[in-house]
Amino acid sequence: MIELEVEPRPSGSSADPDRPFILCVDDDLGVLSALRRLLREEPYDVATVPSAAQALSFLRHHRPRVVVSDERMPDTSGCELLAEVRQRWPGIRIAILTAYPGRDVMARSHQAGADFLLCKPWDEEGLKRTLRQLVMEPEPRPEGR
Repeated sequence: MIELEVEPRPSGSSADPDRPFILCVDDDLGVLSALRRLLREEPYDVATVPSAAQALSFLRHHRPRVVVSDERMPDTSGCELLAEVRQRWPGIRIAILTAYPGRDVMARSHQAGADFLLCKPWDEEGLKRTLRQLVMEPEPRPEGR
């Protein structure tokens, strides 16, 4: 069973099933909590799960505009998760969040097709700006069209 946490919309906003949202994946519950707090006022909702397996299960039923994943997790790497997301759901934007942005992570994130490599600790305004850009960009067109 997935324990999904979705940050409630700011008071006064209408319930809009078409409102975009992002999915954040990190085994550190403190990081997920910090992301929910930071992104509370953004023009999209935030869902969080603490593992790659739960993220894949969630994605079978829901389509976020963006998936942001920690790179180092116990069950799989964020790059492996996002490569699978990119392959199965090519319209979803993807970003790696890492505290270790070395050359190997950059190469793996590039191979996974990540749209951005985000660093921990993050610059709050920069992170919000980057995620807002990813959410608001139109979905990429499938190749060959």
